[in-house]
Amino acid sequence: MIVSRKTAKSRTPTKAYTTFSSSCNKHNKSTSDITQSSALSTMHLNFIPIVAVASFTVASFILIFATHAEFPLAQLSSASSVRNCRIPFRPTSAWAEEDTTAQVQHVRTALSESITELGYNPPDPVAVESWAVLIHSSMEAPYRKYHTLNHAFELSEGADADPIETLSALFHDVVQYSVDGDLTDSQRDILGTSIIPTDENGYELSKESVESDLAMVLSVFGRTAGEVVVGPNAHRGGNELLSAMIAVRCLQSILNPQHLLAIAACIELTIPFRSIDTHGQSDSDRLRERLSQTNEGFGIGADNIDLDEVVHKAVRLSNRDVAAFQSPDSALFVSNALKLILETSPNLLSPKSFTIDNYVSALKGSEHFLSGLDPRDIFPSFKGTPNSSQIYEMRTRCTRNLDIAVRYLRAILTELYVVSAISVLTGEDVPMMLFWEDDSFLLEETQIKHCSHDFCIPGDGEEAWCSLSHPSSNVDEEVYCLLESFKSRLAAFLYKILGDNGIENLLLSSKATTFPMTKDSAKSLLETIPKCAVEYIL
Repeated sequence: MIVSRKTAKSRTPTKAYTTFSSSCNKHNKSTSDITQSSALSTMHLNFIPIVAVASFTVASFILIFATHAEFPLAQLSSASSVRNCRIPFRPTSAWAEEDTTAQVQHVRTALSESITELGYNPPDPVAVESWAVLIHSSMEAPYRKYHTLNHAFELSEGADADPIETLSALFHDVVQYSVDGDLTDSQRDILGTSIIPTDENGYELSKESVESDLAMVLSVFGRTAGEVVVGPNAHRGGNELLSAMIAVRCLQSILNPQHLLAIAACIELTIPFRSIDTHGQSDSDRLRERLSQTNEGFGIGADNIDLDEVVHKAVRLSNRDVAAFQSPDSALFVSNALKLILETSPNLLSPKSFTIDNYVSALKGSEHFLSGLDPRDIFPSFKGTPNSSQIYEMRTRCTRNLDIAVRYLRAILTELYVVSAISVLTGEDVPMMLFWEDDSFLLEETQIKHCSHDFCIPGDGEEAWCSLSHPSSNVDEEVYCLLESFKSRLAAFLYKILGDNGIENLLLSSKATTFPMTKDSAKSLLETIPKCAVEYIL
């Protein structure tokens, strides 16, 4: 019998659950002292603790759908060298712990040093201060969880002291229209009459924009007056275009046209996930063509070697922008994916109001997006940068990360469907807070633990008996350990019992996973799970 919420509220975890939650780490003598600041930490379900996923979408991210990957996932999975489920996280940069004044100072220093490294006199401190404040206020806006200053500095710190790449990294995400909800007053002031509001809560390029000092930027991006850049029915890359326009407006009083051209190009190539066109040209090839046209049309004076080097800089920046996709640390990739979920689903930041339905909708969109990504559309290259061997390695790691992330999200979705089924059979779709003791799960740091090779060794009692009675042969150790490490224990339990095939079959069942869930679909879903698992959960 399914317990009521009132009964569940006072129920404590069983001995079997306690054993299960620690079984993955039973042989470890220590845990990592590395923590990752994210929207992940323990959520205590009334009848069993699970984790709230919190965080995803490259704001331009979840709106874009590419074709399916054609890489041998099974081979890559079996060949993976990451088999001990060690979950290392890079520590957050020290600057991220600073207060606002110190962070602005950090941005100001990076701007000033980059400009002087290009051979210019030290810039006006007042102007640099205003740019630093603009960048900080834009990227530390309330709903930013991924496209933050930390992300910008990760890109700039990897620029090998190249000042053009550093300046581009600092400005490349100042506009995230769908995340922030609008442009800020400062952004609108800088863009001025180059954009005009649309009737559908967006902005389009004005006639003045193609005749202004920003015409060169539009040429690099291949844009014309009248195009909607952000908002409903907007062309792709609107955030990057407006960010580049702001960068050029800020820096044009100091930098020469060739340097401004390079910055616009670097920001343009951070538009993600673009395929080879029907003429066999990549996004970097198309950018190179537009650079030649812009260089000639605006009399900038760069030669072919200069323009090739601009594209090389843009390729390096773009590949750092999507570096998590090819990280050898799958946990880092999943963590960034979760941050993007939260960034594009701000209702998940309201624990007292968001429902299971809200949560499921966010995760379904993310799983659909990731499962449709083609690694060949993620990492740009140009004339040997990166070389073919490097590209192969990047795509191989990316394929594995996408595979792991999709399996991870499907396990979380299965968890939520089960919780939703119980919710429907005991009431209605309600705020998630009714299933947790408090809202402490949202924005705390979570500690990542090591996971033993012996992850298939079951715990004691009910969970152990169920695992042994219904062993799954298609459980990926790394996926399981991610679920355990992110403390999504109900999902880990279901994944161990059902495996990838069982979860996929459950999610493909339209009757069982229809949303909003009905009592009939809730019963159908629970009937697809081994009886011992349902009894253990309840």
